[in-house]
Amino acid sequence: NMQKVYSLTHGQAVRSDAECTIKAIKYDSHVQLLKSLSFCLDCASPRPIHWQTYCINNDITVPFLMFISTRLHEDICGSILHLICCAICGFDFIEISCLSVASNPSTEIINCFPNYDEYISNGISNDFLFMKFLHSADLEFAKENPISIEKLVTFFLLDVNSSNLRNLSLSFFWAIFSAGSMDSKQFIMELFWSLAEYMLTFGQKATQFVELLSHCSYVSPPIFIHDAGYLTQLIQLLKLLDEKIISHPNSSIYRILSTIVELDGYYLENQPCAICNNPEIPSNNLKLLSIKSDSKFTGNSTIFKLSNSYIISSIHLKITDIKRHKMVKTLKIYYSGRIFQSAVELKNAKYLCDIAKEFTLQEGQHEAKIQFILPIAASNLIFEYSDFYENEQSSQETLQCPRCSASVLVNPGVCGNCSENVFQCHKCRAINYDEKDAFLCNSCGFSKFGKFDYVVCAKLSSSVDKINNEQERTQTVNSTTNLLEKADQIYSQLLQHRQLLDLLLIHETSDVTQFVSKSKVEHISSGINKYISMINQKYSNDCKTSFNELSKTLQGVLACRQELICYDLACKYMPERISSDFSFLPEDFPIPTQRTPGFSQCFARFGLCYGCVASASNHCISILMNLSRIPKHKLCMIQMGLLTELCNTNLRIGTSTMQNEVRSFILRLNFDDARAAEELMRWLTARIRYLIEHHQSHPNFSQSVYHEILLLKSAMLYDDKFWEQRLRYLIRIFGISICHSTVIVLECITLPCLKILLEHVYFTSILSLKYAPLVTCDIFQSSRSYNTISIELKEWIVGKADSDFYCWKNQRTAPHNVFLSKFSWLKSLIFHPFSKHTRNSACILVKSMMKDKMREKLFIDLLFSYISDIPTLGRPAHDYLDLILSVFLINDWRGYLTSKGILVKLGEIISFEVGRITILEDSTIHVDISLGYALKVLSTLLYQLMCNAQLTSTIESSKNISLLSSFSEAKNRNHNFTTLQLGCLNDPIFLEYKNMLLPIVFDVYLSIKRLVIQRTKRVDDAQEMIFLLLELLTSGTFVERQNFVVLCIEKLECVPVTDHSTSIYIIEELCSIISPEDFEDPDVFITIEKDPQQEEFLQGRMQSNPYNVRDSSIGPLMRDVKNKICRDTELLALLEEDTGMELLVCNKIICLDLPVREVYRKVWLSKDSNAGNIMKITYRMRGLLGEATEDMIEYFVKENDDIEDEDKYIVSSVMSQCGGLDAIICRMRSLHNPLHSVKLLIVSLKLLSLCVKLKVNRRYLLKCSMNSINTLLNIFTSIIEVEDANEGIIGVKTLEIILQILFSILHEASSSSFLRIDSEKTGQEKVMGDIDQFKLLFSCIKNSFVQRNIEILRQTMKLIPYLTYGDEVSMQVILDYFSSFLNFERHDDNPLSEHSLYLDCFCTITEGITSDNSGLALKDMILDSGIVFAAIKYIHKYTPHRMFQQLDADWDVFLNRPSLPFVLRLLGGICINHLKSEIIIAEIIPNLHLTEKATTSKGIGTLAENLLNNLVSDERIYSSVEKARSVTHLEQVHLAQEFQKRSLAELGITICDGKIQMDFSTDATSIMEESGLICCICMEGYINHPRKILGIYTFFKSCQMEDFENTSRRTQGYTSVSGFNVVHLDCHNTAIRTGRQSRGKEEWESASIHNSNIRCNSLIPVWGPEVRDNGYLSCLAKHHSSLQDSTGFREPSFWSSVHDLKILLFRYGFNTSFTEETGGGSRLSNMQYVCYYISYTLYILHNSSSITKEQQNIDSFFHHAHSEWVMSSYSLDSPLYFLVASIFILSGEDWASKRLIFLEH
Repeated sequence: NMQKVYSLTHGQAVRSDAECTIKAIKYDSHVQLLKSLSFCLDCASPRPIHWQTYCINNDITVPFLMFISTRLHEDICGSILHLICCAICGFDFIEISCLSVASNPSTEIINCFPNYDEYISNGISNDFLFMKFLHSADLEFAKENPISIEKLVTFFLLDVNSSNLRNLSLSFFWAIFSAGSMDSKQFIMELFWSLAEYMLTFGQKATQFVELLSHCSYVSPPIFIHDAGYLTQLIQLLKLLDEKIISHPNSSIYRILSTIVELDGYYLENQPCAICNNPEIPSNNLKLLSIKSDSKFTGNSTIFKLSNSYIISSIHLKITDIKRHKMVKTLKIYYSGRIFQSAVELKNAKYLCDIAKEFTLQEGQHEAKIQFILPIAASNLIFEYSDFYENEQSSQETLQCPRCSASVLVNPGVCGNCSENVFQCHKCRAINYDEKDAFLCNSCGFSKFGKFDYVVCAKLSSSVDKINNEQERTQTVNSTTNLLEKADQIYSQLLQHRQLLDLLLIHETSDVTQFVSKSKVEHISSGINKYISMINQKYSNDCKTSFNELSKTLQGVLACRQELICYDLACKYMPERISSDFSFLPEDFPIPTQRTPGFSQCFARFGLCYGCVASASNHCISILMNLSRIPKHKLCMIQMGLLTELCNTNLRIGTSTMQNEVRSFILRLNFDDARAAEELMRWLTARIRYLIEHHQSHPNFSQSVYHEILLLKSAMLYDDKFWEQRLRYLIRIFGISICHSTVIVLECITLPCLKILLEHVYFTSILSLKYAPLVTCDIFQSSRSYNTISIELKEWIVGKADSDFYCWKNQRTAPHNVFLSKFSWLKSLIFHPFSKHTRNSACILVKSMMKDKMREKLFIDLLFSYISDIPTLGRPAHDYLDLILSVFLINDWRGYLTSKGILVKLGEIISFEVGRITILEDSTIHVDISLGYALKVLSTLLYQLMCNAQLTSTIESSKNISLLSSFSEAKNRNHNFTTLQLGCLNDPIFLEYKNMLLPIVFDVYLSIKRLVIQRTKRVDDAQEMIFLLLELLTSGTFVERQNFVVLCIEKLECVPVTDHSTSIYIIEELCSIISPEDFEDPDVFITIEKDPQQEEFLQGRMQSNPYNVRDSSIGPLMRDVKNKICRDTELLALLEEDTGMELLVCNKIICLDLPVREVYRKVWLSKDSNAGNIMKITYRMRGLLGEATEDMIEYFVKENDDIEDEDKYIVSSVMSQCGGLDAIICRMRSLHNPLHSVKLLIVSLKLLSLCVKLKVNRRYLLKCSMNSINTLLNIFTSIIEVEDANEGIIGVKTLEIILQILFSILHEASSSSFLRIDSEKTGQEKVMGDIDQFKLLFSCIKNSFVQRNIEILRQTMKLIPYLTYGDEVSMQVILDYFSSFLNFERHDDNPLSEHSLYLDCFCTITEGITSDNSGLALKDMILDSGIVFAAIKYIHKYTPHRMFQQLDADWDVFLNRPSLPFVLRLLGGICINHLKSEIIIAEIIPNLHLTEKATTSKGIGTLAENLLNNLVSDERIYSSVEKARSVTHLEQVHLAQEFQKRSLAELGITICDGKIQMDFSTDATSIMEESGLICCICMEGYINHPRKILGIYTFFKSCQMEDFENTSRRTQGYTSVSGFNVVHLDCHNTAIRTGRQSRGKEEWESASIHNSNIRCNSLIPVWGPEVRDNGYLSCLAKHHSSLQDSTGFREPSFWSSVHDLKILLFRYGFNTSFTEETGGGSRLSNMQYVCYYISYTLYILHNSSSITKEQQNIDSFFHHAHSEWVMSSYSLDSPLYFLVASIFILSGEDWASKRLIFLEH
């Protein structure tokens, strides 16, 4: 293989000319060379001794490898380096990545390199080979063109552009250095340091060289570097570079840009640098069609001219639409780097291309990745399909016509159908006459055998091909000219961008506008400063793009010029050999290489490129940083002022990475060095002090101090022995910054210093001990009542010997009674108004210092003293509140703070804050969204302290979550709130301060409720918190609840009458205290979801979840929810039907008559797991998936039914004692217009309705001084007037409540003896309503609103008798008012609706008269007035004196008389418990008895019956009524017996002496009952309708016929089940038509209703006794059609039916479900179905010609060999199939004889 290397590189000739350059060796030779070198390396790596022996015997090997390593491809150089290392070191080196010197300690970096001592034992370190390597220039073959190690290092570590190769070279030279002797190492070190100046020339490319130099210098003896003066020179070089950076023309603009944009390059240089702007471009996957500029085609190749020159590493081929009769076998890829005008030139000069790869494809292969061993540089590509897979059988004599697709013979090749030539291209219609059936179209490249897509992995290249003639030279000159013109245009654009950037940076608006209009700059306007946006766009986009284009263009110019020089020089020496190679040139002719221009050229213009200078500076710092690990070098650096240089200059220049390295270097110089630490901290203190004092003159103060603060923070992280010294300076800086109250100083200096202190105190346990003395220092202004060991801050800062940390640590004792006063700096930080981070950091610092138990109480007192400042601070108190909540509650300081009066103090502060807001409410309308924040936080704190937060389980301080929102939803979490109430009842602090705080909290809440103008979100939150606290304070014993009722009444009396909102709230609170369960939750939310199991059956879904029950479309009943679902999901068929849908809550079916709120309270909230505030309701179709298994809730048991009202509402008894009822009546009396105070009226009536539940309250309301009845009546009539004008404003429910209250009071009045005293004798004011009130109530009769609400009218009329107790005048008013309407005969003659209304009202009054003395007096007066006699006369006069008959004309006239219903109601009401009236009415008992038998729509018979039932006061009258009824009953029995005899006689049945006799001669066939199959619709069968065909509802579905069938694809069949419901086909069709017309249901959807809600999709006909064949066949055809629709199975046969019956019997055998698919059908039903299915199958069998065939199949089954039994079990027709088929084929005798055979199978 080495001989191959020699031969391929002309190694035998050993010339110094250009024969070993890249261009002298072809691509295929390069590939062979790489393979040979790889084989050599594989042999040398495991056996280095053999390789070394070979190299010693052939001493030219190592120098030769060195010689060719710089002249071959980069990928080959790596293998050569490995071989050289194996020869010299005796082992192969390990490739390592580039390491950052500044980021790793020295020992770690050395450890990253391989431990070569372990490898040296495997080989020999040969000094001979090493010296050959070092002095290869002395060899004979290299004298003319020497190659030295210096040149090798320069080339591989500095000049080469590939970072991978540089990293490989770094590993190589490190291995050489590690394996060498001491003298060799010294030689290499001298060589490296002699090349150190080149790192200034190569910029970033020198990174690997700098790392190698740093590592080698570190492991070398320190005396060598120090004595040689390299360290001094390096420091001086760094200072020189810093001066050049500062004085660079672009230094200022780059520094400004670095604060605005991210500098990823320097794009404002006057001339592009070949080093900085020759980056490694990664290869990308590019579609070949996207990078081609031209293409041509031949019959078997595709030619592409690329838009640029590309370096291609691989090609991915994808083939689609492959035709099997001709496929590509061999693909050849050619490439060329020459520049052609078009692809036609390349098509005619294919010999100018080189072959890159020959690739073989597999037959039918769709994808292939072609990887090049070495990348190719190509401007043109040719893909040649040279060999094919041809299927001779598929090569037909015919071709397909491209137009009509007809088959056409090859000869003559013209389609006879459309006359088209079949050889034309299918895409472009072109014809290749040279090769008619070519693989590719030579016009468009289309192939009918497949589609070829190429994707190349490539990157751009600036290389050009070799010039061979004058024509190519002319083309190269033209290309150079074009590139120079392009470069000039790009450079002009770059200068324009630079000019605009300068203007943007100084904000010259007018000039910027002018340039923007010219250059059409687009900038982002999404809230970003327009100047910053434009600067970023200009520099990062425009300048970068232009600069990169300029760099690429100049690289192309350099490459063209290089080729021109080579060609011109070649022509000068030997023009006749121009076209071959350069081997003819003289030996002393210097051939220009294709590499980057030499370092000497770049060094000549050093200082012009800002990037190279900055990189060189960074390299110097990297070397110095690595050397600083050596103490001697570190001391030297400090003495030479390196620290000052770094702080003043390098700390602020360069990228962020470079700045981080500088900071690390500065801190490394400071580590454990007193002088450096003092120097650094003094510099930082002086610098920061100066910036603070002049911060107003710095426009960008934050950027000015940014680097100093970062350095200070990094310095404080070092935990060396000088930590205390740095801490002193930190405290000094912190104190200086606190003295300046400006926000910018606070944010940029004070806050970072505070965070530095916090990090050390909070996170490091050792440092927290170190900083403990600060707590007792004067910085906290501590006061000591006892002698304690502490340190004075001033003495500690100045560094007094007895005030350092170690002195304090040795003398430290526990402090006693030390307390902290109100020091201003801590308070100013905790409550800082502008900085959230400052407040948070200060609070965390306090919390950290409180971890010491000796200081915790001191800080508790300090924090407690700040509470009174919260109202004046507002929002900045948020962090303070979180701090005190976490400290006061979690650490159990609640009892201590309570003893100091914090609860009372909080209440006073809250009251003061509410008063301040109330003043604003009355004085201004100014909007302040932060108003109420102090009120919110104070109420939160009071709530927490009162409720004992440890009971709430809502403390979130440990998770850094604010507590202000912890209880915002507590009211909705009823379960948690109840638990909290129970916990507070056992809390002694809560019980002690409960009564003390209740008045304060209640006053605060009332004041907040009044707010309207100044109400904000925070005020609402505070109101919610106070409300929760109020609920806790008011929940307790019976006495406490009564006390709160008294408190509410006192507050109500103090509230002005015009303040309705406060009155409403107080009254609502009274209602909730008296009857908590009557006050339902104001908002109940529900979510409605469909059953997941019915997802595919139910359309639509509820889109507006959650829903509020307050919405009229949702509540109040569950039926309304169901109707809402039907409307929104368009299930309109179920809208009027309550049995089709089920609603489930908590997995229980809910009756639709139940209220939604009751379900929420008694079902949803009763489950602990569902204790949320949104109830989930699931809806589904009933019976769709079978019968429901969940429990159903049909009703709720009423709670507290066994508790009397006197016990249930006992709390309201205090209302009559504390003046509560007087206050309520007074409020109601003040409501002159109910329309203006509807809410107050409703809640007042609600409270009054609760109070009248108690007897003591009812009696109190009856006092004359209360005048409650008149007040209620006035309100009642006022509401009626309002509702008449605006119906719905107040509502009927309010009137019903008033009537209920009046009935309760007046009913109590009727039983109160003290009210029966004559008012005229006692002189008392009358309690009952006066005459005017009667007249006013009578006027309500004419009111249209009352007439529309009949129930209100009737209740009003029933109220009137109560108002006449003991007052004859009032009773006479009633009679006088209705007397004109009580003429019954006149009403019959002229039945007016108005008269009917008044008659109905008078009847209602009589029905409402009570049976006490006052009521009897009113009845006596009515009786005396003659009204009763007139009614009796009316009955006597018009009642017919015979039994009622339906068609009797007299009865018809009598029953239709308009006055008759009113007469009967009047008499029925008067006679109740009134003996006088009963005696008079007894005269018409016969008439009434005849009337009660009448049946009319007006209910006359019922009225007469009720009247007779009321005659019970006298026994004789009652006996008369019963006697009349018994006589009539006997007559009716007799008539019924006669009718029965006549009916039986018609049937031939007679009854004689109690015996039944039947005449059988009568035809009784017409009444025979059905037996057998009966239609489920008409309930008739084959007995009464023998010709009507019955069918069985059946469900079919597709399935596998045999689960154990041993085939790749199992045969599909069907299976059936049934609920055995039978129907006439005529009845079925009629029902289907009806269902479609009325409800729009499909056939089987409607049929499932008649099929007991069981799914079905077919009807199997049943043959009846008189059914005709054609009728049965038509029904059978319909069944087959339904079967095909449901399963896709055509024409079921005997074979498929037997399989179906087998599967059905399987269900019995394996006890599987029959209802899984249909939702119904039992085992018995399906067994009945089996019998009729067998009949159906027999019909199919006998109507086919397969009986003989089936018999033969069964016979062959019986004759199966025993060895075939197992295989037959896995066939489609298994033994189970033949078992079922034998039922139809075998006779009884055959079955009995052969059934054991089946059992054996």
